[in-house]
Amino acid sequence: MRLLIAAVLAGAGLAYALWLVEFILPTRLSLISSFVSEHYVVSQPYHSLFRGGDVVAGILYAAAAGLVATGHHASDRLVAGTAAAAALFGVATLTDAVFVPDCLTTVDPVCERREFAAQVSWHHLAHLGASVVSQLAAITAVLALERLATRSGTRGDRMAARTGLAVVIVAGLACVAGYPFGWVGVPQRIQLVALSAITIGVAWRIAAADGGEILTGRGRKALPGGGADCDDES
Repeated sequence: MRLLIAAVLAGAGLAYALWLVEFILPTRLSLISSFVSEHYVVSQPYHSLFRGGDVVAGILYAAAAGLVATGHHASDRLVAGTAAAAALFGVATLTDAVFVPDCLTTVDPVCERREFAAQVSWHHLAHLGASVVSQLAAITAVLALERLATRSGTRGDRMAARTGLAVVIVAGLACVAGYPFGWVGVPQRIQLVALSAITIGVAWRIAAADGGEILTGRGRKALPGGGADCDDES
């Protein structure tokens, strides 16, 4: 089960990073000022490719969370909370890709005004709602991972988890703050890279010879009295 969870998580992290192909494809969107999800708009040349990556990622995140939740360590509340946040993130990511925005808000001022006035289609609004949920779920999942690492990980685990959490939160705040100034694309892409890296890193630790033990709270660096269990993921 441990290796299966690790494999599914690694697949999720890789699929979630598929948007990086924008650096080699003529996508028509600015890396500095546009949201990555604007690649989904049907007027964009590779919308099916970008949507497909997030659909696969969402399914795999939810599947990994389901495997953790059905495991014998799922009675640990911190593990259960991590799995629940990861499942919600997966479902929100999937929903985000299925419901496509009507237009490009960072490119078309008319589209932006329509969005702020809620004069867009229901699937555009569903996309916005899913984006907010995925952001909150991602932060919650990474925070739970940081708590797991603090409780029973090595010093390296703790440093990596805290760094990842800081990057995800700061990038998310910078994304919101930078929107009025037209540079939302930079912090968002930093956050997306961080989430993929965290996911693949967790998959590697779970697959490692001692990673499963460390992340379950039974590793050699476990804190006194902190013996909870889990094959964890994000």
